[in-house]
Amino acid sequence: MFRRFNHVFEFKYLRLTVCLFAMAVIVLGEFANAHVLGNSSTEARSPAILQDERSNHGQRIAAIFEQTKTANSAKDYGEIISAIDSLLQDAELSANNRTYLNSLKAWAHDHRGYKRSELIDLFRTANNHEQANLAVAQSIEDFQMAIELDPQRWQARMHRGIVFAKSADFDAAANEFTEVIRLEPSNTSAFFNRAECLYQLRRYEEALVNYNHVLNVSPGDIQVVTGRAHTLMQMGRFDEALEDYQIVVRIRPNDGWAFANRGELYAEVGNWKLAYNDYNKAIEIKPDADIYRRIAWLLATCPDEEFYRPQTAIELARKAIDMGGVTASRLDTLAACLASAGYFDEAKVYQKQAIDLLERQEYQTRMALYENGEPFMLPARR
Repeated sequence: MFRRFNHVFEFKYLRLTVCLFAMAVIVLGEFANAHVLGNSSTEARSPAILQDERSNHGQRIAAIFEQTKTANSAKDYGEIISAIDSLLQDAELSANNRTYLNSLKAWAHDHRGYKRSELIDLFRTANNHEQANLAVAQSIEDFQMAIELDPQRWQARMHRGIVFAKSADFDAAANEFTEVIRLEPSNTSAFFNRAECLYQLRRYEEALVNYNHVLNVSPGDIQVVTGRAHTLMQMGRFDEALEDYQIVVRIRPNDGWAFANRGELYAEVGNWKLAYNDYNKAIEIKPDADIYRRIAWLLATCPDEEFYRPQTAIELARKAIDMGGVTASRLDTLAACLASAGYFDEAKVYQKQAIDLLERQEYQTRMALYENGEPFMLPARR
C-alpha cells in the first residue's frame, strides 16, 4: 500500500500494482505545509497569540514554531520534541501554552513516525529485516504518542494503519482506518485503505462496499476501479471485473500494469492466449520484475501445451529476481518453474526460502508436491 503508497504485498496473484497505501499530500494536505497542524484539535496558531508577558515562554515557543517550518527528517522532529519537553518542565508555563505545546508535540511525533516509516521498505529491500523491524516499532511508538497527546489526530491513525498493513497486520490496520472514518467521515482515502485491508483479509463483500463508497464520491478514480476489479475477480464475478479492467486499460493505455492486471483475469478464467498477450504487452510498455514473474508462472503452470514452456519460465523467473530482488512470491514462482522442468531438489530449496520469508498455506501445499516429485499445475478452466 494505504492510499497511494508505493508498496506491493506478497501474495500469489500479485494483483495490487495499484499501490496499497496512501501517504503524503494526497492523504495529508498538511504535509505540503509542514508547520500547520491540520485537523488536530488545536491548530498551529501564530506564536504571537501565545505570548506570556511574565516570562520568555512566548519567545521560546516562537523559536520552536520556526523549527517546524523547515523540519524534514526524523532528527529534526526529534529536536522539536526535545525542545518542547524542556519547555513543558517549566512549572510557570501557562495552561494555554501547555495545551498548545502538547498539540505541537503530537504533530512532531506524527511526522517523526512518518519519516521512520519511510525506512521500512528501504531496509526490507536491502534484506535488513532487523532494521526494518526497528523502524516499524519506532514509528508505531511515535504514532501512539501522537494519539495519546491528541486523540483527535486522525493523521496519526492513518499512518499507524499504513505501518500495520505493511507488516501484514491487516486486522489492526482496518481498525485504524475505521477510526479515521469515525473522526473524518468524508475521508475517502480511509475508505479505500480499509477496502484494501478487507481484500487482504478475504472479506470481499465488505471490501466491495468500501470501494463502491469511494467510487460514488469519485467515479473516475482509476486506482479504486482497479481495486474493485480485483475484488470482483476474487468473488467470481468475472464479467463485472473485466468491465472494470477494460475501463482501466482504456484510460491508461500506456500503463503496463493495466494490461498485466487484465491478463491476470484472463489467466484466472483460463484464457491463456489473451493472458499471455496482455503480459507481453505490459512488458513491451515497461519491463517490470513482477510482470516477468507472472509470465514465468503462466509458462510453468499452464495446462495448455501451447503455453507450457518450463525452460523459458525458469529464465524469466530468474530475471524477475535479478531485476527486482528476492521476495517470497518470486522464490515461489522460481520453485514452480524448476519443478515443472523436473528439477525438484532445486525447487524444494527455493520453496523453503519462500516459506521462510512468508508463511502461506499454498506455499506449504506446493512444497508437499515437490517432495513427492510432482509439479504444481493450474487447473484447466473455461
